[in-house]
Amino acid sequence: MRSVLFLAYKYIVHNYTKTIILTICLVLTTIVPLAAYFIIENYQNDLKKRAKQVTLIAGKRGNDYDILLRSLYYKGSYPGSLSMKNLEDMKHVGKVIPMYLPFTGHKLYTNNEQNAYYDNIPIIGTHLDYFSLRKISLQQGRLPSILGEAVVGASTAQDMNIQVGDFVLSDQKNLYDISASYPLKMKVVGILRPNYSADDNAIFVDIKTTWIIQGIFHGHDNITKNTQQKNVVISKAKIYEYPQVTLDNLDMFHHHGKAEELPITTILIIARDHKSKTILLGDYQGNENITLIQPLKVIDRLMSLILRVHAFFKAYFILVITTVSLFLVLIIMLSIRIRTQEFQTLSKMGCSYKMLRGIILMEFILVFVISIALSTTCVFIFQWLVPPQYLLQLFTG
Repeated sequence: MRSVLFLAYKYIVHNYTKTIILTICLVLTTIVPLAAYFIIENYQNDLKKRAKQVTLIAGKRGNDYDILLRSLYYKGSYPGSLSMKNLEDMKHVGKVIPMYLPFTGHKLYTNNEQNAYYDNIPIIGTHLDYFSLRKISLQQGRLPSILGEAVVGASTAQDMNIQVGDFVLSDQKNLYDISASYPLKMKVVGILRPNYSADDNAIFVDIKTTWIIQGIFHGHDNITKNTQQKNVVISKAKIYEYPQVTLDNLDMFHHHGKAEELPITTILIIARDHKSKTILLGDYQGNENITLIQPLKVIDRLMSLILRVHAFFKAYFILVITTVSLFLVLIIMLSIRIRTQEFQTLSKMGCSYKMLRGIILMEFILVFVISIALSTTCVFIFQWLVPPQYLLQLFTG
């Protein structure tokens, strides 16, 4: 066996041009199915990793995929809004975390900085419990403690060169709507450590800050002037919206509606036990306005669609590999005919017919092993350069 391996090794090294061509052909044939398998496997694991931390997600009745992608990855179409009353009604099952997700933002650049504008950076309005749920820690600074403060994900901070003490602005949703609220100027008080998820590419604020961006929370001064003319009281009020929340005007922010009517996009629910989860699902079964989704089940449905497409390509790859294998058989047959004189010499030296076949087989086994090793290495390099979260961004747009 050792002599067969030695002779096969010497042959493929001596005939390196033939070896390189065969290796390239096999690499190009095997790299695509290997890449598809590993990427889909890691993609599925990355999807499920975030979903496993949440028992249920409550959202406006509609498309479950929109609710899932918006809640977990801040992508996709906006699924609609719930209210804080819905949040209160679900508190009895365990921990509930509201999320309000209609806004995006960007850095407020100074005059000395180059304005490398990055749009569509999602602004996540939530509670501090969200950071505990996702096990997100700080790299610099602190978490928001008052309205108008923000923390940014690691990738966002790096891409836009954000430091603690800089400012970010909310994007105005409609530039031609003069009744819309002004972009809110928010101070960055912290930068998060990378956790290699969608949280790295977001801006986090307290949920009340997003209500200020919406214009629901606003600030204004009291009546500034009273005059009386002929038994008529004339009052002059100084009313305006603040572009930035400061310690001086913090107490002036309020809203005129009911607290239970304040909007939220989705509710992350971490149930105490399976019984609480089952009861809550029963309570909202058939509800016309609210739907409860189980993230892992929705992801399984999503992946089943992807795997159907993958199964089609797998069949195609099998046909390609079969074709290449037939070409290899043809190459072996031609190689045997060309090397007739070489095999006759080896036979006269004492090599049996079985050993000659073993040499030929070992040559192609070595080439195949080298090709698979190179294909696998290329796949892992691709995964290292393009992590699953970037593939998810391409998938969700």
